[in-house]
Amino acid sequence: MKTITTILLALFSLTISYAQDGKPTKEETLQYIKSELNEIKVYQHTFSGSSEYKDEYIYKFSDMKMKNCVLDYQLRNYKNVYKFSLSKGDETFNYDGYTKNYNIDISKTESIETNESRFENKDENGLIVSATKLIRFIFKQKNDNGNYEYIPMEIGTFDDDFQDYKSLKIYKAFQHLRKLCNAPEPISFD
Repeated sequence: MKTITTILLALFSLTISYAQDGKPTKEETLQYIKSELNEIKVYQHTFSGSSEYKDEYIYKFSDMKMKNCVLDYQLRNYKNVYKFSLSKGDETFNYDGYTKNYNIDISKTESIETNESRFENKDENGLIVSATKLIRFIFKQKNDNGNYEYIPMEIGTFDDDFQDYKSLKIYKAFQHLRKLCNAPEPISFD
């Protein structure tokens, strides 16, 4: 009888450690998001007169954790500029942007939308040779006053012609977190 009880307890504990539908738990989903959102770099290459500039924009995430469906994290933004000049030699400039703490109540997030910034790489004639998009998720949620807040989160860089953010695994992970936190579904008339 002890053997059967032990086996049943082991099976029961295994089923508890996974989400009911076999999908990742909150902890597993957060671990995936943390692994994807460590540091994002975007480059822009321009020319001005006899000088060439390579700008490096860096978004660094830290201290990401979740408690009671509230996702807390810190985002640091800064920029390095590399200037190559025939007359003055090479120079490097560092610009400290901002460090900001964010918290997103996933259970109140009604939708996840995007906006983007375009970074262009030009040749010495000013022609665009390539461009990159920095995609931001915008978490739409109501605050305690009933007003909407839009909380941004930089999530990565993509080729300029990238369109379908809903196919991204990170988007699906955030949507999965919304479901696990019983977030409201957006109103749809489809």
